[in-house]
Order: sequence, then C-alpha cells, then structure tokens
Amino acid sequence: MSRGPFRQLLCAASLANLWLFQNWTVLLTYTAANSYIMKQPPGRGNYLAALTDFALLTLALLALMGWIERSGGRKQRSLKVLFLVLLLVPLNSVRETVAVAFPLLKGDLLRVVPAGAVTAAALSLLGLTILMACLRTERLYGISRNLLLILSPAILVSTGQSLHRAFEPPERFRDKPPAQPVEMARKTTARVVWVIFDEVDGRITFRDRPADLDLPELDRLRSESVWTDRGETPSSATMFVLPALITGQLYDVRRTGSSSLMLGMSGQKEEKEWSKVQSVFTRARALGANSALAGWYHPYCRILGGQVVDCAFEDMPNKYGSVGESWIAASVGGLRALFETSLLSPFGQSLATRRQAENIERLEARALQVVSAPRIDFCFLHLQAAHAPHAYDRKTGTFTLANSPLTGYVDSLALVDRTLGRLRSGMEKAGVWDRTSLIVTSDHRYRSGRRLDGKPGEGVPLLVHLAGQKQELRVGNEVKTLGTQELVLRMLSGEVTTAEQVGEWMRRGGEFSGGR
Repeated sequence: MSRGPFRQLLCAASLANLWLFQNWTVLLTYTAANSYIMKQPPGRGNYLAALTDFALLTLALLALMGWIERSGGRKQRSLKVLFLVLLLVPLNSVRETVAVAFPLLKGDLLRVVPAGAVTAAALSLLGLTILMACLRTERLYGISRNLLLILSPAILVSTGQSLHRAFEPPERFRDKPPAQPVEMARKTTARVVWVIFDEVDGRITFRDRPADLDLPELDRLRSESVWTDRGETPSSATMFVLPALITGQLYDVRRTGSSSLMLGMSGQKEEKEWSKVQSVFTRARALGANSALAGWYHPYCRILGGQVVDCAFEDMPNKYGSVGESWIAASVGGLRALFETSLLSPFGQSLATRRQAENIERLEARALQVVSAPRIDFCFLHLQAAHAPHAYDRKTGTFTLANSPLTGYVDSLALVDRTLGRLRSGMEKAGVWDRTSLIVTSDHRYRSGRRLDGKPGEGVPLLVHLAGQKQELRVGNEVKTLGTQELVLRMLSGEVTTAEQVGEWMRRGGEFSGGR
C-alpha cells in the first residue's frame, strides 16, 4: 500500500477510535470503585461489539475520505466541511466520560439551566463549526488530518486491550448466598413492609401537587396512616442515604470494589465494610424475623444478600451500560449511543430510558413476590419509579415516554402511585394486608424541583400505616427519617402497635422517648 492510502486509512481509524472514546473508557479503564454501580462487568460480547463498531466506523470514514479525494470543486469542499463537522461527534463521548467527575456536564446541568438553553448551545456550537469549516476549509481539513495522525497510536492501545479482554473477559460479579430462613418459634408476630421510593418530593406530591395529577393510592394510604410531608433525610444523595437508613447511622462512604462500600464516621480514620456493620436486617433476624430486600442503585445482593432470605437488585442505567451484552445488540447500541445522552435521544427513548423501564418492571415484579409471601416478616424495598430517566407515560399507562428529563417527573409520580396500588393489591390477594404495617417514604427530595415549577424540592413523604389502621393522623413538624430503622424494629418486636405511639414518635422528630 502506498504512503498516501495508508495515511488515509490511519486518519480514518484514528477518528473512529476517537468516536468510540467513551466506549473504550467504559470497557477498558473502569476502576474497582466504578464497578460498584455496575450490574455486571462488560462481557465478551461487549468487547467484540466495540471492535466491530471500530471496524465499521473506520470503513465508513475511509469511504468518505476516498470520496473527498475523488471529488473536486464545490462538491469536494462540501464533503470536507462534512468531515470537519464529524469531528464534533467525539465531544459527546468526552462529555459523558468527564461527567463522572463533574455531574453538571450530565443530567445535573438541567437542574440549573433550561433544557432549551442546552439545546440552543449545542446548535450554536454546530453552527459555529459549520461556519468556521466553510471559511477555513482547506486549512482546517489539513490540520485535522495531521492531528488524527498524531493521535493514531492510541488505536493500538484500545483495540489491543479489547482483543485481550474479548478472549479473557472480566470475572462476573456474584451475589452473596441468601440467609437460611429462621425456623425457630418466632419472637415476632408482626409484619412490616418499608418502601423507599427514590426522589419522591413531599411538597410536590402533596402540598403543591400539579392540578392534572391524580394519586389515588397515595391519598387512600394517607387517609389510613400517621403521616407528614416534611420528612428530613440524612443526605440528598442516594449513595449516603440508603446505608444510613439501613444501619441507623449516617456515615461517610467510600466505594472500593464491586461488592464493597466502606463506612466511616466523619473525621475519623476507622472504616468498616457495610456488610459487617449491624443493620436493620441483622437486628430483625435477632427478633426471629425473616427479611427480604429488593432495591436499585446499590448492589444490595452482593453486599447484604447474606443477611436476608430473598434479595433482588437492579442497577442505575447509563448510556453505554444500556447497550446490551450480546455481540449484535451491543454493536448496534454502541453506535447509537454516540448520538444520544442518558436522558435525550433523536431516536425516541434513549437507551438508558428504555433500560430504566425494563429495570422498573423487573424490580416491581420481585417486590410483589416478597411483599405477598407469608413467610416474609420484614420487606425492605428501594424502588426507582420516580427517578430519571423518566419512561412512564401516565396518559397511556405505558413505558413510552421519551426526552422528558424534567416534566417526566410528574408522570413518574403517577407510576409511584400505580406501584403502591399494585403492592397493596398483591398483599390483599395473598391475605397478608390486614396484618402488615406499611411505611412509605423517600431517600431525598426532588433535586430539580425549581426547574419543574419554580420552587425548590422540600421534604419527603413519610406515611406509616399500622396493621388494621383506618384513621388518618397528620403531623405537621419535620421528622428525621434516619430514625425509621428503630421504628421498624419496635414494630417487629411488638413494642409499637398503635397510631398514637407512631404519632408521638413523629412529633418528637423521629425519636422515641429516651432516644432511638
């Protein structure tokens, strides 16, 4: 091959390599800490798919560059402008990668900047690029080719590592074996279900509910519960809140592996593995209760699976992590992911939004199983129905919503209501509702509340329905949800059995007389 065609091939391959920047980053450079939020590590299909995408992109770009060389005049100039515009594609991959450290480059940006402004900025960048490409076509085309040649050695790194991992893929993550059911005579006759709906805001759900939003199941439960819409959570981040609620203590957290979260007190060097810290599950088991856990975001079953008799979890979907694992699906998805974000896509629902819908339905099905199982005394559910990306369309009752990073939150609140109704109906059909005490709350307020209706999110709901309760008791003060673990345990032990006792606990801000 002559020097000219080889340089052309190298330029095309180098640009293809840059297009796949995020794909390579996810597949090749994830750390032990990154693996914490993965359902599973990339498999052989993912590495083969990335190599396939690299080859396809290289051939397509090589064909474009060949077309440019064979053309002349205005047509050649137009094709060179197109080539220069294609240099923008890797910027989306770079943004997604850097956003891991700077969330404002991802979904957090929409909390402070209108979606229209973000779109306008992107279109302005595209327009400016086209203008510059038209004004300095030959110079910029030459510079870009030289830069691509300089960056071409990176091809050996990305493709070489991918080939190696395709033959020796990372070891799959494993859940801990579940605990054996408690067979001894029960020390507890109570049954408790604790449901945490992620990012349900107290103000928006109750005080400032949109006029066109109906939440019949939440309203029905409210009429039979001790409740407040001013719950105060330990943190505004799920990473901190769930370990705090489960252990009853707010810790600093540090991810150290796929199945490891270190917990430590602020300002102290000593840390403990989350799995080795006393939890609501270990304390419930000491009371003779069989516990079940179904949740998302945290890899519960890899950490706490041994403390419960039934466990299920789903991950938080991201763009590349939603492409699939089979060779063909991951190849098609990997190419598509170049042109969309986790929340927005020109193809309708983004890959992450579609994955969110699938995860929601899987987790809800497992939640229905455990809340309806008579052998389970304590169920802990952490459900993602209200969390972005929003996939549920309340008007059709289907998971078909797309490109609704903010207004979709209202639809997702309707999904929370539907899920609550299904959980209750499942317990009623199984004959366990009348002996079940139900706690419904959230891990934090809606952090994009101001962008939604002009007011910041405020507080979370906290509804406590005692088994057989028919009357409503509202508490107006703030209640710290960190104390909910102790409430659960006193319910299981039979120490708390009346609405008046729960009302007193709430009026004391989430503490019992004499401490938690």
